[in-house]
Amino acid sequence: MPGTPPSRGARLRARIAWGVVALLASAFLARLGLWQLSRAHEKTSLAERIAERSTLPPLAADALARDEAAAAAQWERKVELTGRWMPERGVLLMNRTMDEYTGFLVVTPLRLADGRIVVVQRGFAAGDPANPLKPPVVRTLDGEVRLAGHVAPWPSHRIELGQSPQGPIRQNLERGAFAAETGLALPPVTVVEDATPGNAGDGLLRHWVQQGTSPLTNYGYAVQWFAMSATVLVLYLWLQFFRRRPATLEADA
Repeated sequence: MPGTPPSRGARLRARIAWGVVALLASAFLARLGLWQLSRAHEKTSLAERIAERSTLPPLAADALARDEAAAAAQWERKVELTGRWMPERGVLLMNRTMDEYTGFLVVTPLRLADGRIVVVQRGFAAGDPANPLKPPVVRTLDGEVRLAGHVAPWPSHRIELGQSPQGPIRQNLERGAFAAETGLALPPVTVVEDATPGNAGDGLLRHWVQQGTSPLTNYGYAVQWFAMSATVLVLYLWLQFFRRRPATLEADA
């Protein structure tokens, strides 16, 4: 009948059902917290490896990795190169940021003395706010140059609609596609050029920041997931066992 309170058995079944739901939800949220902790530990290990590699002597140009397996062991290693720029093969990657400016990542191949090609992430050039596609003026020295930098993967991929255009201004630069486009044999590593007195006059910013190596964000997310997991259980216990029930239910019990 309408208004008739549920029986003790019905309340027990409902309590068990909601208990299962609460446990499953709490376990799922806790699992997300554990995943965030594992990501934080991975980033901590990565930061330690990067710090260790940055103290090693610079790599010689002929020691740069020629395959993917060797490349991963060289990330952040210092390197010194001597060669000639190939500005005709240079690329400007748009929609990049540095020091709160939006502009272009300047990428130029460097031909080494032995003929091998290394793609260099030279620096950042601010864009024109009135015309974001207007290419910046980049000063590139003729003749032999010496540069210092550190080994890095190819530039990060940005989401784009449609096929990436082939030209000096583009959104992404993929190794395989760029090698096919230019006919150059390109290694699986690039070199990020560091700021030195020798390149101070080319107008490029080189305030490189390690991306994705701080575990603090993951620890913060982990705390949030664990807090939500505990909240689910506390709410279940409060609603099912400690909340004051209506007088009709108390009388029926």
